[in-house]
Formats: sequence, C-alpha cells, structure tokens
Amino acid sequence: MLARHPAPRRHTLTALSIGIVLTLPLAAEAGNGYMPIGYGTKSKGMGGVAVALPQDSLVVASNPAGMAYVSERFDIGIETSSPASEYADKNAAGTVTASEKGKAHTDYMPGLGYNGMLDAVSSVGLGIYGNNTSAKYATAGEARFSQIYWDLSYAQRLGRTWTLGGSIFVVGQGLSTNTVVPSPGFTTNYGIGGRLGALLDIGAGLTLGAMYQPAVNMKPFTDYVLVASAGDFDVPARYAGGLAWKSQFGLSLGVDYEVIKYSAVNSWGRSSTAAVGANGFGWKDANVLKAGAQYTARNGFAIRAGLDQTSQVIPNNETAANKLWATAAARTHATGGLTFPLSKDSEVDLAFIYTLPSTITGAAGAATTELTTSGTSAEVSYGVRF
Repeated sequence: MLARHPAPRRHTLTALSIGIVLTLPLAAEAGNGYMPIGYGTKSKGMGGVAVALPQDSLVVASNPAGMAYVSERFDIGIETSSPASEYADKNAAGTVTASEKGKAHTDYMPGLGYNGMLDAVSSVGLGIYGNNTSAKYATAGEARFSQIYWDLSYAQRLGRTWTLGGSIFVVGQGLSTNTVVPSPGFTTNYGIGGRLGALLDIGAGLTLGAMYQPAVNMKPFTDYVLVASAGDFDVPARYAGGLAWKSQFGLSLGVDYEVIKYSAVNSWGRSSTAAVGANGFGWKDANVLKAGAQYTARNGFAIRAGLDQTSQVIPNNETAANKLWATAAARTHATGGLTFPLSKDSEVDLAFIYTLPSTITGAAGAATTELTTSGTSAEVSYGVRF
C-alpha cells in the first residue's frame, strides 16, 4: 500500500538549489539501448524498478503519478560510469582481420529532482536528468549521443485507490563524432514532449503502475546528414507497467516491464544498408524486464538488490554499423543499493551497477563484426524532505 502524506509544511527553495537546477550538465550512461536502467538512486539500486514503487523525486521520469507519494523533497546525485567496449572484424572464415578495444574513460552524470505538495493529495515537481551513450576508439573514431530533460509534473490522487500524473518536458540532444570530416563537433537540437502515468492501490500492500511517453519529434542534426537518416534522431516512444508489494515488516518487492520503440526512429531503426540519407543503425525495440527487492529497517537504513534484463537491441546483421554504439549491446545489469539516514528528514543513498559482459556476433558465413561490452557504475545522492 502506498503511504499517505499530510498537507505540506511551509518551506523555501533556496537560491543554491535554483542555481543547481539551471547549471548542471546532466546525462546518464547507457543501459537499455542508450537509455539508463532507471532514474534515481533508489530505483537504480533495485534494477530500475520504479513504475509502481515511487521513492524519490526522480520517479517523474518513470511514472509522474508517483510524485504524489514522495512527499515534499529535494534529491540531487551524481553517477560515475566506466563503460568498456570492443569490436573484432572477421572474414567469412571467422578469422579476425582487425580488432580494437575502446579507450578507457569515465563519465560523471548528475541528476536532480524536486517535489512540492500543493495539498494532501496533489503535487507539482521538477526533474532534470538525461541519457547518454559514447565510445572512443583510436582507429574507428569517437562518438557521443546525449539527451537532457527539463521536466515539470503534476500529480493528483483520486480517492483512496487511483492516482494520475502527467509531465511536460523540454528535451535537448547532442551529437558528436569525428568520423565526419571535417567534424562539426558537438551539435544540438531541442523538442517538447510529455508523459502520462497512473497508480492503482489495490490493497494488501499491492500497487499497479503504468506510464506512457509518446515519441518526440526533433529537428534533424543538419551537420550530420550523412550519419543516419539525414540526421533524423527523434526521441523514441516508451511505455511501461509495474507491480509492487510492500510488507508491514520493511520488505518491498517490485517488477517492471518497459518497451522502448527504437525501431520507429529513422536514425536508430532503419537498416544500415539502405541508401545514404535513408539509412540508420538497424536497432530493434528494447523489451526490458526489471526486478528488485528492498529491506528498510525501522531507523531508515535500507538495502537493495535488483536485476535489469533487456532484449538484444543491435541485430546480428547490423554489428558493423554499430561499432561506435557498442555499449548498446549490453543485455544484463546486476544492481545493489543502500540508504543511510542522516536525520528523520534527510538521507544519503548509494547504488552500484554491474553490466555483465555481453557479445553480439555477426551473421554467420560472411565477413562480419563482433561487438562486446561491459561496465560498472556507482551513484551517490542526497535527499531531504521538507
């Protein structure tokens, strides 16, 4: 059963918080395709579970309806990720003709959320978060694709069982690669989108959740018209459902299922063998199953574990076109997390993510490319309730 919160106390959002909101260059390392396994440190510690289990103000990205249940709070965190990728070109006989490991690099990715209760049953919120994938090779080149969201939300509880929520966001994208000569460097575009969510408290500690985010039309990257589909990189639609159970003894369990519609985006979904200007990277949709468990002690200390498993996004016959997006070959992420209470209203949260090694082999009987990826991530955040 979802917790009920009293009417809000008076508070002030400090100038420091506003400054952080306006200046953080946010991103998140790839997990399912180029999108992360989840949003918010607690969610990541449970394998990305959040659709039916709201725990902090970054739930706006997973299910905006959950904002009505996280009380008045502010969350800020930073994730550090160390992805590893490599490729091996093989001839028809299977002999390696060229291979290369990606350059070691670390990404630092902040995230921020704020939720304010208008009354006992409704809230408005703000989230800033992002997605990112990158690779660096000495020979094959370098590429980075990033997104950042500025998200405003509203959530309303309707009686004792239903809660509805929605958000409007501005999304910015950035693309850079040195495989285009001369390279135009890091270029950006922007779009406006929305997201809907719902929660149903069905009793006995069980909660159902659902989220839908339609595709967002983005202006093409005109400086990269030869990269894929004339630079047409729209934001894919995604939708998710979740089931969570909370016991009276501190144990919480959750399962989410999410679909990310990469195949419907021209740049990601079209075949790499299509004519220049109409080609893409051949990605399939990501079908993601997430499961997590959490135990919370009476003093607020919590321990979490989870698993994120996604379908194969890069097809076997599209590996050669995806050397620079090899991190999207990841299939399985094992996670863990902790919460350390600092006071009755503040806490420090930790999450750890291990991306299990995953390899995609090319189509048999022809010259092909083999992609391999793995990685580790850690996130720390601070949360305070007002």
